[in-house]
Amino acid sequence: MIDLGFEEELRGILAHGKTKMQMLLFSATMPNSIKDFALQALHEPILINVGRAGAANLNIVQEIELVDKNKRLDAILNALQKTAPPVLKMH
Repeated sequence: MIDLGFEEELRGILAHGKTKMQMLLFSATMPNSIKDFALQALHEPILINVGRAGAANLNIVQEIELVDKNKRLDAILNALQKTAPPVLKMH
């Protein structure tokens, strides 16, 4: 949300907090603008990196399949059934 232009709104929400609370910030990438926001907005933030920070994960495979709009749900369900774990879980 920060990189989509909602930083000011988030800062306004955080300013109304009267007590310290646990807050988690997740980001697939961590540009400097988000790091700066975290350092200012969070109390004693801890950064956890999975993999090598700033580098793409070499184990990721991206596949593209063009599907008619009305067939998208069936296509994603079929793809999930064919994919070995770990993958998104449907409940």
